[in-house]
Parts: sequence; C-alpha cells; structure tokens
Amino acid sequence: MGRIGKNLLGKFKDKQWQQLLVGQALFILGFQFLGIQSVYLLIALALGLILLLKEYGSLDNNQRTDIGLMVTSITIFTLFLSISPLYLESGSWLRNGLLALGFSATYFLGFVLVKRFNITYEVIIKSLLVGLSCFVFINIMYTVYRYLPFYRFTFAGQVIYVNGEVYAVSEEVKWLIGLEFKEVNVRYMSLYLTLLLTPWLSQIHTLKAFKLNEWRIHGWWLLPTIVGLLGVVLLPIDTPVIIIGMLATLIWLYPFLRKLSATYSRYVKPVLFLGFVLIATLVVLFVVEAYDVFGLGTLVKQISPLRTLLDFPLIEGYQEVLRSFFTYPFGGFAPILVSGRYLISTQSFVFDTLHQAGIFATFGLLVIGIIFIIQLIEFSKNTKVSVSMRMTLVWLVAVFMVYQTFQTQLYPFVREDLRLVPRLMLDEPLWMMMILLLGTIMIDPFVGWLKLEKTQGKKSSTSTTATPVARIKKPRKATTLRKEKSQSKSLDRWKELD
Repeated sequence: MGRIGKNLLGKFKDKQWQQLLVGQALFILGFQFLGIQSVYLLIALALGLILLLKEYGSLDNNQRTDIGLMVTSITIFTLFLSISPLYLESGSWLRNGLLALGFSATYFLGFVLVKRFNITYEVIIKSLLVGLSCFVFINIMYTVYRYLPFYRFTFAGQVIYVNGEVYAVSEEVKWLIGLEFKEVNVRYMSLYLTLLLTPWLSQIHTLKAFKLNEWRIHGWWLLPTIVGLLGVVLLPIDTPVIIIGMLATLIWLYPFLRKLSATYSRYVKPVLFLGFVLIATLVVLFVVEAYDVFGLGTLVKQISPLRTLLDFPLIEGYQEVLRSFFTYPFGGFAPILVSGRYLISTQSFVFDTLHQAGIFATFGLLVIGIIFIIQLIEFSKNTKVSVSMRMTLVWLVAVFMVYQTFQTQLYPFVREDLRLVPRLMLDEPLWMMMILLLGTIMIDPFVGWLKLEKTQGKKSSTSTTATPVARIKKPRKATTLRKEKSQSKSLDRWKELD
C-alpha cells in the first residue's frame, strides 16, 4: 500500500493528472450530478479552508486584500440571504450558514485552480460546458419523450388535468432534480439554452476557416451549440435565439461602430453623457414615483410616456419592494401587490434579495456585481488567454448576470404541490459555477487607483530630488581618465591587503 500511495501521490503532483482530476470534478459540477448542491458546497468549504491555510503564507498583500474583499462581500450576501425567512423554511440556520460559507470557499477554489495549480482555462471552461451540455440534453430528450416534439406549437392553448388542477401544456418542461424529473416553467430552461449558445459567439469571426475534418478541435463549442439548437427547435422556444441574435449582431457591428466612433470622436463623450443623464433621470423618477416625494409622483404620472413605463407590472413590483423596505429592512414577506394581484417574485434577483434578505444582503450582492463587471472587463483584455476561451467566459457570465437581473426564476415549478417551493440559490449548481469562474479571473479591483497613486508618488519623489536646471557635463580629458583608473587600481590593492 505504501508504494501504491507514493505512486498515486507522485501522479497527482504531475500537472497532466491534476488537470485530468480537476476536469472530472468540473464535469460533475457542470453536469449537476444528482442535484446535491449542498454536498458540493460543503466539499468546497472543506477544500477551501485547507487550501487557505496552506497557501495564505505565499500570497502577497494585494492578493490578500482582494481575496478578503471578495470573500467578505460574498459571505455577507450569502449569510444574510441564508438566514432570511424564505431560506430558513428549507433548512436550519446552521445548515444554511455552512452552505453560505461554501460559496466563499468556492470563490477561493477558483483562484487557487488558476493561480496556484496552473489549471488552464481550456480545462475549466471545456469541462463545465461539456458537463452542462450533457445535463441539458437529458432534460430536452425526456421532455420531448413525454410531450412529443414541437409540443409548445402543436398543443398551444391546450391544458392537462392533474389531481383536478389545470395546467397549460406549453408552459412547462421536464427537469432533472436529484433522481426525479420535475415540471418547471419553460423560461427556466430558456436560461440554460441561452448559456449553451453563448460559446458560438466567440467563434463568429473564425467560422469562415472552419473545416468539418477539424470537428474534434471545435467540439467543445459545437456540442453546447447543437444541444442548445435542439432545445430551441424541438420545444420550440424563441427567447434564446433572440438574445443570441442580438449579441451576434452587436459583435458583427463592433468594428464598424469602433471606426464610426473614431471618425466622430468629438461626439462620443457628449452622447455617452446624455445617455448617462437619461438613465439617471429615469432612476430618480422611479424613486420619486415610488415614494411620492413631495407629491411629485402624481405629477410624474401625468406625463403619458412616463406613466406607461412606470405602470409596467415589473416596475410596479420593484416599487412595492422599495416601499416595504423601511418596514422590513432586514428582509421579510411584505406582500407585493400589483393591480390587485399578489406577486411572489419580482423576477429580478436584486429586488428579490432586497425583499427577502434586506439591505445587507443586497449591499453584498451589489459589491459582488460591480467587482465582477470590473473583472470581466479586465479579463477580456488578457492576451495570455486565447480569444475563444476569453470571450466564451465573458459572454457566459454576462448572459447569466443579465438573466438574473431581469428574468430570474425563483419559483420555477409549475405543479400545485411545488408551485410555492422556491429554487433557492443554495440549491442551484449554476450559481456555484459562476462563483467559481469569478474566482478564476480575480484581479485587483483597485489596480487603476493603485497605479495612479504609484505614479503620483514617483513624480513627487523625483520632483524633490531633481534640480530645476539640468547641467550639461563637459567631456573629460584623457589625462583625468588615466588618473581615475590608477586610483581605482590602488584602492583594489588596499582591499586585497585588508
């Protein structure tokens, strides 16, 4: 056993074996095997603590600061979320607290994989994508088996009866949770199909050079693209195609827009400033109308375009959450009443977090989101990573963030027995994947400000030592050079005697 153990340990230290084992673990995570998110997070917590104790001494001060900042933000967000009444219904505070700490450990694991174990982004991204593709493919095939192909088009408007309850056929799909398939809203699968189509975006400019005999090289993005298109066609569902089509159009137009901005550079800043002012004005009007500040909310509603925008059901749901914030600053279940109808979710993860877990969890979430966006922008400029891997990660995370901000599915189940059972973040392996990717691209969020301080410090130090007028030194004569050489030789002899 001793020899076997030494051989296994020696193989584990080998980089290829490390990449193989990490790839298998990431495949299991991407495949969402058995749906045991709590087990994954507890394993991540144990590994994260061990590696933190082992690696902490080798980290520099910047890395310690950055890791501390992000781990603190993630911990604040997840801990306050885990002890909210909604999460406490699904488990004890001890269980939820440990799982919440597991997210912070998952972030640190992502950092260690890339910065310490030197696991490549090819291994990380390809393993996650292949695993996720297999998982979604199983759900698509079982859904088609139970409902027949094109059922959302064929059976549109038709209903089924289950235990006396009526359900629309076209609004549900089958989804594997644990070892059992559940009926979830079709919008829940829409997110997964969109994510599977995002790797194709990184290949748009290289499609002309694609050859069929090189399919093995391109299999990492072909597989998720084929699975995503299968879901889009067989269900069918159009939301992923619309989103990916808009992003693809933006990518194609980017070179033209860049040239246009260079040609009319003097108009770029004013246009951006006007856009910022417009968005800021809409946000102010949103808050003013929500709280009816000084009675101005009534005046705002008299403007027809603003009334149409602010009376939109989702916007009214956001405003209801803001109005109940002062009553429930630490989260709660104040009813979200819109047009005489109760909403159980605002379909925005930001406002759902504010509603259920309060201001501290929301603050942690916003800090994570801001730093994550900064990291994505910096990572997109990282020339050490291939363009395809780099942009695949950027689009994957960006699409996930947009979906969670405006179309999150907190209650994806559609059958009566599970309709009010939330699909919590603590039970969603997709969130764990994104936190892991967040750790892999960790950069100093204050790098710009730190560089500015360093340059200012250098300028101040040089300004104190520099003379106001530079003196031009005259060329020395040959006789003086000979004297200096002879003096240096004599000094060397004295040192040797000493």
